[in-house]
Amino acid sequence: MKMHLNLIAAMVLAGFTMFTATAQTSVHPEDLSAITADQSEPQAAASGLVLEAGGTRRVIARFAMDGAHNLRVQLSNLQEYQTTIALVTPDGSIRWEQQVANQRAFAKMLDLKALLIEPGTYTLRVQAGEANLTQELVVKSRSVTLGAAHHSAVAPGAPAMAGK
Repeated sequence: MKMHLNLIAAMVLAGFTMFTATAQTSVHPEDLSAITADQSEPQAAASGLVLEAGGTRRVIARFAMDGAHNLRVQLSNLQEYQTTIALVTPDGSIRWEQQVANQRAFAKMLDLKALLIEPGTYTLRVQAGEANLTQELVVKSRSVTLGAAHHSAVAPGAPAMAGK
């Protein structure tokens, strides 16, 4: 009898943990496997990246190409963070930039053709709290593809050994 109670208690605890994690991060239960893993690196969930940003909520970032020249950008759990999203050209200048504050989420469909991009490797930068994410965009004459994504959890310009 005691063994059955222990099993029931373990199941209830696991269910409660999944419920609270879902409520905190606004992700679906099937994405929880990405959240429960080691959080030192961004987690690739089926629908995006889960990033530690220094606050109580994890930022969820999703990027996808919709057609040949439309980039879909979706960010969620931003309410704790001042967030900057920028499209940087290969020479380092900013082609497009958006700041988000006091918002739960951000979604934008960027028409890259309307931004007059030329072939090359562009970078989409997202800075939310302590999380910095860069997503490469490889632009060819007729299409754009997503390249590598890089993540760091230290704010730009912050000393690496603060307090030492």
